[in-house]
Amino acid sequence: MRTLPELLNSWLPANDRPSILIAAGESAPFLPHIEKLQQAERPFEVVRVNAPADAQRLVRRGSIAILLVDAENTLPGNLELLLEAVSKDKQPQILVASTKTQAKTASRPIAAVDAYLDAVSWLNLIQDCAKRFQAGKLAELLAGDLFEALGAMPDEGWLRVCSGDEFGDICVSQGKAVYCEVGRQSGEEAAARMCAWKECLFEFRVLPEFLRQNMDKPLAELRKSSVAAPPARPKEPDFEEPDQFPVLEEMLRMAPAKESTVETHEPGLEEPDDLPTFDPKAAETDIMVEEPQEFFLRDVDSPAGLEALEESLEAFEEPSSMDFDPSPAPDPIPQPQTAPPAPQPRIFDSVAVICMNRMLSCDPAADARYFDPETLSVFYERSKAYVMRHQLGESPMLQIGGGEATILVVAAAGGDCLIAARTSNRQVTPEQQLELDRLIQLHGSPTPAFSR
Repeated sequence: MRTLPELLNSWLPANDRPSILIAAGESAPFLPHIEKLQQAERPFEVVRVNAPADAQRLVRRGSIAILLVDAENTLPGNLELLLEAVSKDKQPQILVASTKTQAKTASRPIAAVDAYLDAVSWLNLIQDCAKRFQAGKLAELLAGDLFEALGAMPDEGWLRVCSGDEFGDICVSQGKAVYCEVGRQSGEEAAARMCAWKECLFEFRVLPEFLRQNMDKPLAELRKSSVAAPPARPKEPDFEEPDQFPVLEEMLRMAPAKESTVETHEPGLEEPDDLPTFDPKAAETDIMVEEPQEFFLRDVDSPAGLEALEESLEAFEEPSSMDFDPSPAPDPIPQPQTAPPAPQPRIFDSVAVICMNRMLSCDPAADARYFDPETLSVFYERSKAYVMRHQLGESPMLQIGGGEATILVVAAAGGDCLIAARTSNRQVTPEQQLELDRLIQLHGSPTPAFSR
């Protein structure tokens, strides 16, 4: 069994026989049985490394038939190793050797098996897996297969899972699912839905310290979770609609007569026997109006009336001067007019913020038609998965060109929101890069599901 450090720089999978890559320590109980496969009738190439991180480097080298992982390995990185293996174009058969299971066969692309199998059982298991791999008959991987295999390991992490147009998050720790969210669903309901996803892309993230749990379910039992259907409502009897309706006269005739009520009067109030009546035909002469004497006009035609009028006119004194100042009012002091601020040139034609396949905002709003949230999210997730699979560096800047415009897509700090910017430039200018960095920090925030 080759365990030399030079393997990390020089080893390539053999072309003439199946290769078995083992990530396990010296104390793994199955190692003596696996070593005998090198001397079998149809030999295998067996390579072992202690650290799962070293196994990740070897998985990328070429076509490996079987990846055997020790679930009880004390070194970290088993979870990332499994994600690296399932992301290969030609995925190997993955076996997770655990002391917590008694399974002796593996019918799924990734399965947990008993670490204490005898030599014959290991030989039969390895040969069957190698034949299926070489014939290309491995079953289609479901997200639930990976979750069940993780249930045999104590590793913890936050997985972002993408299947077609669907996205979801699941957090695992000590063989249990402690958080899950898919769209508006959460908890066991979301986890059961995610188990059936096919053709998945997986992204590993560190489990956040401020995780707010919404479930506590063993990973091996996620497939059994189902939401109980609400009890069926009893069927109500059919309502018979009448075909004849009573007419108004018949309803009035059938209505019960009102009972006579005894009139009650408050004590001390007596209704008078005779009340005054009003005759509308009364003559106008019958209506007399008494006016005060001072309202009558004086008779100015008489000599006494003229004298009284002249006396009242003489008593009226016209003012000799007027208090009105005819000088013109001073002109108002003109206020200085400030010119409106010049509009700042736009660095991008339009900018949209996308989160979980939904557009949160678009500036200007009229340009929202240029951005398709679902399509941009899928393209970016697949581009990021390609970068992660081939170890090309940090998360990419997705650049989509078409016609006279280019759309740039980047992830905000925290990876929860996408910033989509539309520009007519073919290349990103320094000013645009600074603006993208500003938008990344502006819209970066923890995942809403994990917020306190």
